[in-house]
Amino acid sequence: MLLLAVGVNPLPIYARLLFGAFENRYWVSELILKITPLLLCSLAVTLALRVKFWNIGVEGQFCMGAWTAGGLAIAFGWLPKYLLLPLMALGGIVGGSLWGAIPAVLKVKLKVNEIITTLLMNYIAEQWLYHFIYGKWKGSDGFPYTNNFSEAAYLPALFGQRAHVGIFFGVIISVVLYFVFKKTRFGYRIKVVGENIKAARYGGINVGLVTLTVMLLSGGVAGLAGMSDVAGIHHRLNPNILTGYGYTGIIIAWLSKSNPLQVLIASFLFGILIVGGDIVQVYQVPNAIVRILQGTIFLSVLAAESIGRKIWTTHRPTNP
Repeated sequence: MLLLAVGVNPLPIYARLLFGAFENRYWVSELILKITPLLLCSLAVTLALRVKFWNIGVEGQFCMGAWTAGGLAIAFGWLPKYLLLPLMALGGIVGGSLWGAIPAVLKVKLKVNEIITTLLMNYIAEQWLYHFIYGKWKGSDGFPYTNNFSEAAYLPALFGQRAHVGIFFGVIISVVLYFVFKKTRFGYRIKVVGENIKAARYGGINVGLVTLTVMLLSGGVAGLAGMSDVAGIHHRLNPNILTGYGYTGIIIAWLSKSNPLQVLIASFLFGILIVGGDIVQVYQVPNAIVRILQGTIFLSVLAAESIGRKIWTTHRPTNP
């Protein structure tokens, strides 16, 4: 109805929205480009959800990872690529980890609600970034972004397009996390803490230590997403690096039931919708309509998930 209201035939628009990402090499590259931060941010949320920690602050951890990596690129741009990129990746991980550790400590030590602290810290991280790009790191042309990094700070591109090797970070982490959750003692402790804190304590598991460790890992993955974004796409720090990937990651992680391999699939599907939204704007569909369509699809998926779970719970067969 919305598309008809603006005088657009909905059928070709929906076809472009769902399949446009596979039209040519450029749009496939854009799909990979969108999947990369979505996947990493979703994995960050997934880690935290495993211990029932609602990490709403992935956007802030993403920001601090980008800020730390960008600062290192500015300070050590003279280093060769094989040294500078690992340094930036390590800096991004550390920046995101430390930012994620703050609400974890408040939760473990003072029982402060993590939803509030992680959400508010997003705004602090955003303003912290703005303080530098509007201040001492402002570019030489006077606009609110830094000068371009040296080429040594650029992640290698894929297909000669904008996509970059950061996608492999997400794929590798997905597989590693699946193995950790399923096959390791630490994964078992995470599972017990997430399912029953009292049982975990009774079994001698240090719940606070597990929660803090998981949040350090969660923040680190989000920080790596920030690093890959600035090193792979923007090649400088600017206000436009924060586009809501952290919040979308919450939806993806929830739909994936905190399964890292399912997160990989869901990130791919969400990436298709996002790229499809960019494509249909070329056909004179207003940006607002595209966002409404995407939001409607997301809500429909969430509603179907909730209804399906309720039906299964109600009609689940019971053992005699």
